[in-house]
Amino acid sequence: MSDSTLSKVPTADPAEHEAYFPSPYSLDAYTAPRTDFDGLATEPNAWSGGRWKVLVLATDERYLRMGNGTFFSTGNHPVETLLPLHHVLGAGFGVEIATLTGNPAKFEWWAYPGEDEAVAGTRDRLLAQWRAPKSLAEVVERELGDDSDYLAVFVPGGHGALSGLPFSTDVRDTLEWAMRTDRLVVSLCHGPAAFLSTRIGRGRSELGPWYRTPVLRRTPSAGKDVVRARSSPAGVPATRYRPGPFEGQADLGNRQGPVVVGVVSAELGLPGRRRRR
Repeated sequence: MSDSTLSKVPTADPAEHEAYFPSPYSLDAYTAPRTDFDGLATEPNAWSGGRWKVLVLATDERYLRMGNGTFFSTGNHPVETLLPLHHVLGAGFGVEIATLTGNPAKFEWWAYPGEDEAVAGTRDRLLAQWRAPKSLAEVVERELGDDSDYLAVFVPGGHGALSGLPFSTDVRDTLEWAMRTDRLVVSLCHGPAAFLSTRIGRGRSELGPWYRTPVLRRTPSAGKDVVRARSSPAGVPATRYRPGPFEGQADLGNRQGPVVVGVVSAELGLPGRRRRR
């Protein structure tokens, strides 16, 4: 339960004009020092055949423009990125990280669970890649043939997925390659916004009717995004998790795709374990 005495005013990001982190109240309510991770979804190193890797489409943009002209200091959510990859690595698969430009990937660092060993270990293991990822354009040009070593494409969550990915032909081509070659596409939370790219220059999306609109438009936000103060000081945005409504938001509603932890392993028939509820 959040401390109701904490400020609900968004915290200014000193690195950018009119950019904000979530308020102290929102951080207390919606972040935690540890996740509920209780073990791998498969037996450790269940896949020992080498070769197969998961391609991660990370964001390299820190700021998401809001409808009121302010910026939300964002990126990929660390839990929605690193915990799924912890399962992937633990099962024995490789991981390759790519951003649109090859610039470093960005995290919503304010959401980082600093006391979580699984998350921290995965971040550290992949740290060199986060800082120097592949350029997705080069991946598309050189690595996405029918005999590619990528078994799956993973689009992590976090509001940063709304920046750039839905408008990229490289993302479109990557997703179309995955569909054409029967690879897995895995995503969660805001990550499926990237699927909107499959409408660029196309009559219809190969991912089906969920993503048929090429335009990001405003939809009702999830509950965690609309924590509001009873009153706002003059000039202070009303939304407390973000500094304002999205300038554009993927029209996904409740259809956002969940991450199926261990989905890559399950596809290969690898031994798993029953998870506690």
